Amino acid sequence: MFDSLLWLEGSKTRSIDKKVIKDLNLNIIYKKLIEISEENESIIYNICMDEPTIKYRQDILADFINKPDFIIDLENDLKGFYELKSKNRKLKDKRSNLYSLIDLMITVETSIHCIESLNQTLLYYDPSAQGLINLRKNIDRIISDSNYIQMKKDLKEIRYIFSKIKGIELSINMSPVMRPFEAQVTKVSEYKYKYPKAFRKVSTAIEVNEKFLGTHIKNYAPVFSINKIDWNLMDEIEYGLKAHKSVLKSFTQKYTKIDTKPFVSLLREITFYKSSCDLLLLMKNNELPICKPKLLSPDNRSMVLKDCYNAALAYEKSSDDNNHINQKIIYNDFEIGDEGRIIILTGANRGGKTTITQAVGQIQIFAQLGLLVPASKAEISLTDGVFTHFPTLEKETVNLGKFGKECDAFSKLYRQATEKSLILLNESFSGTSHLESLKIAEEVLKAVKYKRIRMIFNTHLHELGLKTSQLNEELENDTLVISMVTGFTNGENTYKVYRGQPLGSSHAKEIAEKYNVTYSQLKDRLEAKC
Repeated sequence: MFDSLLWLEGSKTRSIDKKVIKDLNLNIIYKKLIEISEENESIIYNICMDEPTIKYRQDILADFINKPDFIIDLENDLKGFYELKSKNRKLKDKRSNLYSLIDLMITVETSIHCIESLNQTLLYYDPSAQGLINLRKNIDRIISDSNYIQMKKDLKEIRYIFSKIKGIELSINMSPVMRPFEAQVTKVSEYKYKYPKAFRKVSTAIEVNEKFLGTHIKNYAPVFSINKIDWNLMDEIEYGLKAHKSVLKSFTQKYTKIDTKPFVSLLREITFYKSSCDLLLLMKNNELPICKPKLLSPDNRSMVLKDCYNAALAYEKSSDDNNHINQKIIYNDFEIGDEGRIIILTGANRGGKTTITQAVGQIQIFAQLGLLVPASKAEISLTDGVFTHFPTLEKETVNLGKFGKECDAFSKLYRQATEKSLILLNESFSGTSHLESLKIAEEVLKAVKYKRIRMIFNTHLHELGLKTSQLNEELENDTLVISMVTGFTNGENTYKVYRGQPLGSSHAKEIAEKYNVTYSQLKDRLEAKC
């Protein structure tokens, strides 16, 4: 019924593993999207592989960011369809014929309300993105269709019939010991009955009133529970509506198969944009840089970022009491290209290696989801896949052991990756001795360079950063290996990333001096006590 707000006809996609989303902390950002329906997860697990689709999404997103209330109103307009779906699923097995009719009436009424509210929203905000213009045209077409106009008339007639029901007459047959054993609705009335005082008392009782037939009859049990409607009673009321049978039957036949799925699918897409807008507006309102990335050919295999940062970290810090998150975020310039496509990133523990590795992955995926990216400037080649290799929990490695599990996982992703892919390694191959880890890491670097894959390898193996020249000489191609480090000055992490040799022993000496555990410091303290 609707053109997708996410995909064009002929859009090219590539799926990424759920673990990638988790490793990059994007599940935190898209928690709301995933909570609405598990089916929504597929949206963030499929990245765009063609520029027209990305630009189609960027234009839609621009409408929403420029008019923040627009997407809120759209989401509210469509929520009725999702709530309707949930309600219908719960009641599906409990319906009498009459209840099915009432439920159908509610479905039709909700659909009409949501469609017309959606139409008003689209007219009011007057979007400029082609996807939203097409949506408005589709809604206009629905509202002007003769079938829709007739549906409104039919609904009005059904509502009139039900509005005339003010009371029912119930005939009860009694047993010789004055117990009711048969009952049937014999008449539906257009007026309310006025009962004697005793009956009024029964009708308002929360529990069964034992004095209903006098004080001498004990353990009275009525046919119907007073405090709830029995489904059988609904069937009896249906019998009382036999005068309207043809109208009710016609309404049921015409609208039983009314399809709300296109609207639910539209809500899923809108919720993706809403989650994205929430994040981007948070950045914008906190004066964090965001930009529309310049898209480069996949053949370039490059990425140039200015003032980039970790979006998930910014999102988490936004919940802090101090809202000045722009003062807590470290910006970095980062480049993958002709000067280096395999990055060996070393630095201090908790020095920002994982943060920048995640940031690069987030930016690549954001760009191919058609979003703005967390940077002041970005030029990005499209990739055919993002692969992560982050440390595995010990409890998940019973069969192979931690190191064996890591090696097996990398072997699988290496086979999947191509020269146009991006691999992100986070302290990989650390499950064995230092020398063994170093040897495995060297072999992996050679294999990745041979296959010409872009990769960031953040690691504690500082010796790797000293082997870049050797690796480049052993295998000459356009995929150079370079060393980068996270800064450390005056005993403190700066979290700034720059090209350079590993800090190595000088770095360790600086840490030792900070905590007063160098040989000379310990010796001086000992002598001072003598």
